[in-house]
Formats: sequence, C-alpha cells, structure tokens
Amino acid sequence: MQYFSERESGEQPPVNNEISKVAWDGIKAYVNARVTDGSFGRSYPDQCTDIGVNGIIGTDADGFCNALKSIVLNLSEYPYIDDVPQTFDILDMIEFCWVHIAHPTLVDYHPHFRHNHLCFLDDAKEAGQKEFQEAINDIFRRNKIIYTLTEEGKIERRVYTVLKEELASAHFSTEDPELNGMFEKARQKFFDPSEETRREALKDLWDAWERLKTLENPDKKAGITA
Repeated sequence: MQYFSERESGEQPPVNNEISKVAWDGIKAYVNARVTDGSFGRSYPDQCTDIGVNGIIGTDADGFCNALKSIVLNLSEYPYIDDVPQTFDILDMIEFCWVHIAHPTLVDYHPHFRHNHLCFLDDAKEAGQKEFQEAINDIFRRNKIIYTLTEEGKIERRVYTVLKEELASAHFSTEDPELNGMFEKARQKFFDPSEETRREALKDLWDAWERLKTLENPDKKAGITA
C-alpha cells in the first residue's frame, strides 16, 4: 500500500541494512496476528476437540513456534523476545512464514465451544502469501530497509531501479576473458545480502581496473593515461 506521504513526496530510498526495533515489533505483531487468525493453520492446524466434530479452528501456536525455532535456531525464545534479533535471523523467519502461510476461510461457528471452523480453499496459499508479501514489504519500505520479499518468497536486497536494471542486464565482452570474469564476479557480489561480500565487489572492480591499465599498454604509466 502506498501512503499519502509517498504519493506526495515519492518513496524514500532504502538506506538501512539492519532491521530496527520499530520494524521488528511491526513484523512480530503482524506474524502473531496471522497466528491468531489461523493463517498458519494449514501447516500447523489446531483441531476442534468436540467428539464427533472435525475441523480446523486456528493455528497450533506451539507447533508453529517449535517449527520456526527448529529452522531459525537463534529465535529459541520466540515469541517472548525483548531484544531485536539479528537481521539475518528475522529475514529467515520471514521466508519460513511465507512458506507456511495461507488465507483461511470461515466455514461455520461452533456455538458449544464458541469458536469458528476454518478451511483452506485451493487458492488459499497463494492468497495468503500475497497478503504476507505486501505487508512485510510495506514495513521494509516505510522503514527504508534495503530488503524486499519477492513473489517467490525470497528475500532480496533492493537496489536503485536504474542501477539494478543496468547491472542485471550487463554482459561483459571485452577481448580479455580474465577481465570479463573480474567484472562478472563484481556484479554478482554487488547483489549479495552480506555487506562484507558487497565490499569485496569493489576490490574486484579495482583489480579489473589494474588489469585494464596493463592491457591498454604494457607501459603502466601509458596505460593509465590511455
């Protein structure tokens, strides 16, 4: 969803590598709300216990949390976490949730136990994932976080649109295969989530620049001038 300030002033560029406490609290609140409304009940169903009555009534919250913690080991205290987890752990959690979320549909109300029975239609998974993707990306965008959740459920770094298009379509075809390889290695590293790896891309570019000087002319000074 695009908010008023974005419509008036444009979207702010993503500059934050780390997920702040404000953003984490929003992500956690949204995931917990989806646990409560049964959106994870397709993968982790909480069943009606009334004898002779079958039906999913929501998410088995303990089952969901235990499964999450078995995948993202540093979230062993979820959902009782006060401090902000490491950014990569939060991103892993988001990808885990995307895999297991689905949009629930109300079937009927069970008056004896005062709860709803739910079902998951054929398009429930796709619908739930789309809603989840939009909500998470809203939080990322509004907090100027450099990540985005794709339609395939993968976290990717956001890059300025023009630069991303140029780099994604770049094809290096100089007469020197080694120089081409240096450029390609730098291009791939630039898209990596790790800041350390992205910094390595600059080293690869510098090495390519050094090689380019000698290719222009065996005399390094003349090569620099060229």
